[in-house]
Amino acid sequence: MKPILFLFFAGVAYCTSGQIKNTAWQGYFNLPGSMDAVLSFGSDSVSLATADGQTLEIMAFRTSGDTVFLKKVSGQSSCDMDNEASYITSFKEKKLFLLPVKDDCDQRRYCFPTDGLTKVEP
Repeated sequence: MKPILFLFFAGVAYCTSGQIKNTAWQGYFNLPGSMDAVLSFGSDSVSLATADGQTLEIMAFRTSGDTVFLKKVSGQSSCDMDNEASYITSFKEKKLFLLPVKDDCDQRRYCFPTDGLTKVEP
């Protein structure tokens, strides 16, 4: 029974990590005002850039289960570089949703689109 539970939880962790690593997602972010932007995940960092390619923020990220943890590396927001935020990831109708669990930075917490992000195909 224990090996089956381990495989299940390892699979859940891989699904979230595998679904966002090395992907890009586009939507209208509240930055202030609504702005078309792209959230691009690498293997351990994520950048937020305007649709024309201007980088607004770079964050380190890691995943655990369905949760993504974000920590500011550089950028224009007022977010503190020492605080790590956590967001539940969910996928519905081919869209990525990031729901805040804990984020002390209001500017980041309220910037993500509530109607989800659409995957940018390479």
